[in-house]
Amino acid sequence: MTARAAERAGADFVLALNAGRFRAMGGASPASILPIRNSNEFVASFGRTEILPSTKLPVFFGTCTFDPELDVDRWLDRIIKWGFGGVTNFPSVIHIDDERRSLLEKCGLGYSREIELLVKAAKRGLMTIAYTRSQSEARRMVEAGAEAICINFNLNRAVESGADPSVSLSELAARTSAVARVAQSVNKSTICLLGGGPITKPDELLDICRETGIQGFIGGSSLDRVPLEMSVLEVTSGFKTIHLLREKVDLLERQLQLSGFRHGVIAQSSAMKRILEITRRVAATPRPVLIWGEAGSGKRRIATLVHAFSDRRHAKNGVVSLPPRSGDGYTWPVVRRRAS
Repeated sequence: MTARAAERAGADFVLALNAGRFRAMGGASPASILPIRNSNEFVASFGRTEILPSTKLPVFFGTCTFDPELDVDRWLDRIIKWGFGGVTNFPSVIHIDDERRSLLEKCGLGYSREIELLVKAAKRGLMTIAYTRSQSEARRMVEAGAEAICINFNLNRAVESGADPSVSLSELAARTSAVARVAQSVNKSTICLLGGGPITKPDELLDICRETGIQGFIGGSSLDRVPLEMSVLEVTSGFKTIHLLREKVDLLERQLQLSGFRHGVIAQSSAMKRILEITRRVAATPRPVLIWGEAGSGKRRIATLVHAFSDRRHAKNGVVSLPPRSGDGYTWPVVRRRAS
């Protein structure tokens, strides 16, 4: 669903990442670096069946290289066979704390292996996007031939918001600018993208672009979770309140109908409200109704209202005005019920 919407909105590519799937399942982005699933098989399962058939955009496969059982060459061949257009190093060791990352580096499962993945992918004709966090990582990736880098500092932890509270917009701009400068000092044609962070609105991204010179944005939870949360919140609230609104509308309609408002009768006094209630009662009978009152008091309105309240309202009504009695100035409208 996200892929189809992104394509219609003009996105340039789609990333199939385990973090996005975990968010859709109600989890958080940091689940992507935990050994709770075989990450690559996990991404392949939903990427092949749900994303690839749903979009014509290039789809990048988020490959986990700190899986010790991963055969990089064999896996890249499978990615090409499945129809993915690119590869990215996600989840990455850049998102793991220093102590655990150092253990992975010692075992040959660190950032160097992620560089190897993207180099081999590029040689096979796949597009590549390199996740980087620091200036040194950006330099290493660009020197290895990365076409584009995604500058990403933290995995969002918040469930109710896509914003990363640990990094302010001003800090994000300064750190992003520093990394982008290093990358483009090595290769001016390198595409620098910003990934995630506290950005949730287009105007925030515009300010960051102006300050840093980055060329694009990879919106993880900003695109796939924040809008969904807001949509579910608004729609659910609407459904929860609709019965209250319906009850209010029904009450108003009953009041308007009782007051005869639809038929040109507006009653404010208690005496007129009693007359309207009588009108409703007599309208329920099949007998002729005689309406008596001074000239100009609205007898014809009441006669029309009796007909409108009756079961025979769809039949033509007959209103007969009797001649006034000598000197009294009264007329006598009579509603005669014609047979349907």
